[in-house]
Amino acid sequence: MAIERALEGVGGFLDDRFRGAKGFRTLFRRYSLTTGRFLLGEIALYCFIILLLTGTFLTFFFQPSMTGVIYHGSYRTWTASG
Repeated sequence: MAIERALEGVGGFLDDRFRGAKGFRTLFRRYSLTTGRFLLGEIALYCFIILLLTGTFLTFFFQPSMTGVIYHGSYRTWTASG
């Protein structure tokens, strides 16, 4: 209860100081999740961001090797009949 009041006070102070609520309200009204297309676009955007982050990570830390690898674990062989 006290944390909510403290955050409400800080939020009110910041809004009085910087007048951010009006701009946020306008942006939120414009980009609200009213359509499914926006939701799918948002998911695609997040996937693209993850792709960029992992690609950047691999660019710096991937070390290619041409040596052969022998797998010693268990696996099930795949056949066309299942």
